[in-house]
Amino acid sequence: MAHIAETIVQPVTKAFCDFGDQVGRISSPLRRQAREATLNYLDEQKERAAQEVSALADIMRRSAQSGNHEANSMVAGYAVDIAGQIEGFAGTLRERRSADILADAEGLARRQPALFLLGAVAIGFVIGFMLTSAEETRPHNGEWHANGRG
Repeated sequence: MAHIAETIVQPVTKAFCDFGDQVGRISSPLRRQAREATLNYLDEQKERAAQEVSALADIMRRSAQSGNHEANSMVAGYAVDIAGQIEGFAGTLRERRSADILADAEGLARRQPALFLLGAVAIGFVIGFMLTSAEETRPHNGEWHANGRG
């Protein structure tokens, strides 16, 4: 019985270990390249998102300032403050690396999963609203329609 283990099991085990080492050596550069490509893509998308968030802050700020009447001055002030916070978030997006943002998101998901899921749902609703709004204002057959159906 010990002879079978020496002649069959040990060589097969060694062959599997060698195969695993070879796969590891081959896949390591591929994983590194895939990670770099993904992070580059995320950096591009991050910059685009930062531009959109900054534009949203600018729209909010201009809207609040154009309607700054005495009755609405407190609301307009809050809107300008919120626009400043949104602009700060856009700056954070521009300045931070994608890998750091992903690490922070992962840390939040591990520490406070309910808050993370709530934030993901909220972001989903905002994106859905933005896409729906863009669909509603898009021209259809050269005419503008409020409901997007023409």
